[in-house]
Amino acid sequence: MTAAAGNRLRGRVVRPPMNLKLQALALVVVVFALAACSDTDLTREAHPTTLNDTSWRAVAINGIATVPAIAPTAVFTVEGVSGSAGCNHYNGGFAYDAASGSITFQQLAMTAMACVEAPKNAVEAAFTKALNQVTSASIDSLGRLVLSGPNTEITFEVAPVPV
Repeated sequence: MTAAAGNRLRGRVVRPPMNLKLQALALVVVVFALAACSDTDLTREAHPTTLNDTSWRAVAINGIATVPAIAPTAVFTVEGVSGSAGCNHYNGGFAYDAASGSITFQQLAMTAMACVEAPKNAVEAAFTKALNQVTSASIDSLGRLVLSGPNTEITFEVAPVPV
């Protein structure tokens, strides 16, 4: 049997294993490449550069998923914020600092329609209580707006801007 024939196994060429130093170097390169591509926003340290001209639909209030048909909304413009709280509509002012993510809502007003449906009332009560406690705005790793404050968090997904 010749050397060339000895290196063949069922028609495949058997090659000697790669040098261990070369393997280690390849592993280090792959690890650094993956680290460079990783999502560093897992702690929601990214703050929106602006909230103006954005529209959002709440998907969770304090960790409880909202029902899409009655999910609160928030539309931010240069004039202020407005939206649905689940049953009634609200509007008011807001101040947002993009550098720190600090947000405050000012002079929020709400319509006073009687909501006879218990689920709408529950969503609206939870949303308005949470909104009044919000102190920070951030964007999570899924691109959702997270408004948070002491013991409160409202998570929004992008919604179409109303015309």
